Amino acid sequence: MRVVREMAELGGALEAARREADRSFGDDRLILERYLAGSRHVEVQVLFDAHGAGVSLGERDCSAQRRNQKIVEEAPAPSVDPALRERMAEAALAVAASVGYVNAGTVEMLLADTGEFFFLEMNTRLQVEHPVTEAVTGRDLVEDQLRIAAGERLSALGLRRTPRLRGHAIEARVYAEDPEAGFLPATGRVSWLRWPDDVRVDAGIREGDVVNDRYDPMLAKVIAHGRNRSEALDRMRAALDASTVLGVRTNLRFLRWLLDQPAMRDGEMRTDTIAGLPIPGPPEPNEGAWQAAAMALAPPASSDPWADGWRLNGPPARRLRLGAEERTVRPSAAKPATTAVRDGSAAHVAVDGQSFEFRLAPGPTVEDAVRHAAAGSGGTATLTAPMPGRVIGVRASAGASVRAQEPVVIIEAMKMEHAVVAPIDGVVAVLHVAEGQQVQRGDVLGEVTAYHAADG
Repeated sequence: MRVVREMAELGGALEAARREADRSFGDDRLILERYLAGSRHVEVQVLFDAHGAGVSLGERDCSAQRRNQKIVEEAPAPSVDPALRERMAEAALAVAASVGYVNAGTVEMLLADTGEFFFLEMNTRLQVEHPVTEAVTGRDLVEDQLRIAAGERLSALGLRRTPRLRGHAIEARVYAEDPEAGFLPATGRVSWLRWPDDVRVDAGIREGDVVNDRYDPMLAKVIAHGRNRSEALDRMRAALDASTVLGVRTNLRFLRWLLDQPAMRDGEMRTDTIAGLPIPGPPEPNEGAWQAAAMALAPPASSDPWADGWRLNGPPARRLRLGAEERTVRPSAAKPATTAVRDGSAAHVAVDGQSFEFRLAPGPTVEDAVRHAAAGSGGTATLTAPMPGRVIGVRASAGASVRAQEPVVIIEAMKMEHAVVAPIDGVVAVLHVAEGQQVQRGDVLGEVTAYHAADG
C-alpha cells in the first residue's frame, strides 16, 4: 500500500507496490482507491450458518496501526454508539449474505468522523484480534466455526441475535521489531520469556525458539478484559509491565508507552495517529544494566583464575561491549536490580522493556586503530544492514559517485523494504553484497569514501 498525494509521486509508488505484490503474491495487479485521511478502522465480526442465517457479534476498533499493520485492538469500538453499531452490523450482514457466506468472518470498514463508513475488505477467516470479541461476548469462536462446519444452525448455538456485550476488552500484539529504529524487523533466540498469569496470552514462542526473518514478526497476543474501558486499559498496562522477552528486540516498551498516550486513553486513535506521534528514542542502559551484564558474563568458577580481568589487590574488571560502546565494569557483589540472562557468549539484559545484548569486548587490534582513525577523519562511512533480510536491489557499483541520502542497497524482510542510503557525498569504495544475498542486522554492506576538496 502506498499513499500518493502528488502526481509526481505516482510512478515510484506504482513501481514499489507492484514489486512487493509480485514477490508476495505472484500477482502485480493493483487497485487504486480513495484515501481517507484520519479515519478509524472498525470491523464487524459475523457468523453465518449453512442454512442462510447470519448474526453480528459486535465490532472491533483496530485503528492503532503502524505501517498499515494493527498493533492494538479493542471491543467494543469507543467511537460507535448503538445506532451506528446497528447500521454497521446491517451492512456487514448484507455483504456476507450477498455471497452466500458460511463461516466466521470479518467485514472491515473505514469510519469517518461524519459517521460515514466505507467497505474496505472482508476477511473470510478467523482474525488475529478475535479474542477481544470472545471476551465481550463470552463465546468461543473456534467452537462456533466447527459446529457451523458440522452443519449446525446458529439457533442451536444459542445465536438468534447479537449477544449482549459485557465490559470491554483490549488486545496488544507483541512483535519482534525495533520501534526505536523505525519498527525494523528483529531476529534472535528467545533466551528468557515471562508472561503475566492474570490475563489471556496467546503466544507462539517458547524459551529457546529462534525468531528469524522468514515469518510474520508477531510473537504473541496479550488480551485484557475489564468491566469498562478504563479498567481494561489499566489491566493491559499492568500485563505489559509484567511481560519480559530477552534475546530478541520487541515492541513491549513501545506498547507500554502507547497505552499511556492521551489519544489511546481517550479513545481517539485514528489509522494515522501513530505516524504523527513523536516515538521515543531507545532507552539508555544505566549502570545497573552494565552491572547485570557483567555478572551474567562471569566465567565458570573452575575456569582459569587469571581470566576475568584479574587485578592485583582489586576486584576483577570486565571489558564489555554494547553496540559500538565499550566500557570497563567491575562487578558488584549486590544482586542486579534488572533481569539478565546469558546465552552463549552474549548477555541479554532487560532495560525499560527492551532487550539489550552485551558481549565481552575483544582485545584491540591494529585494524581497529586504523578504522577508528579513518572514521575520526570523516573520510569513510560504513554501510551496515539495519535489519536482517534479503538484498533485493543494489543501486550503485564500486567506483560510482553517490550523493548523501541516495539509496545504495535495498533490503526486504517480512514484507517490508528498507533503503540503505549513503550518509555522505562520495564514492562507493567497496560493496560486499549482491542482489539475492541474505544479510543479518549489523552486517557490513559496503563503504563510501567522502569527496575531498581537491576533487571538486
